[in-house]
Amino acid sequence: MLITVHLFGSLQRFSQPDTPGIRKMDVPKGSRVEDLIKMLKTKDREVVASAINSKTCPFDKELQDGDDVFLITALGGG
Repeated sequence: MLITVHLFGSLQRFSQPDTPGIRKMDVPKGSRVEDLIKMLKTKDREVVASAINSKTCPFDKELQDGDDVFLITALGGG
């Protein structure tokens, strides 16, 4: 299944060079957001929220072909 992953904050390092903040990925059918996070090999607890097709979702949500997945990190400030 082909999905588009929108990467925010420090996750942008996983994007494609010609499309900053975006990465197209082919994932196995039945994959969940948590599987996608593992595939990217992010740091422990780096992803704090996710959304599919602009709707927030839990990490155990199953992905569908053509989904737009948004992975969000915590923002710092001060």
